[in-house]
Amino acid sequence: MAKKDWSLLPLTNNMDHSKKRFEFHVENAIAFIEYILAKENSIYLTHTEVPKSLERKGLGSAIIKKL
Repeated sequence: MAKKDWSLLPLTNNMDHSKKRFEFHVENAIAFIEYILAKENSIYLTHTEVPKSLERKGLGSAIIKKL
């Protein structure tokens, strides 16, 4: 299965969610990576989730590359 090029997809910083996260909005679904803001402008990435319908298409890797 060929992986799609997600590089042009905008990455949204959703600070209004109960946990801060960066999101990709794709095909009526949301793939995201949660993060924690730490001291000294450090960010800890804590959890990545891709909807089952979008798994194995390179979307999780694309989120990391965008950061």
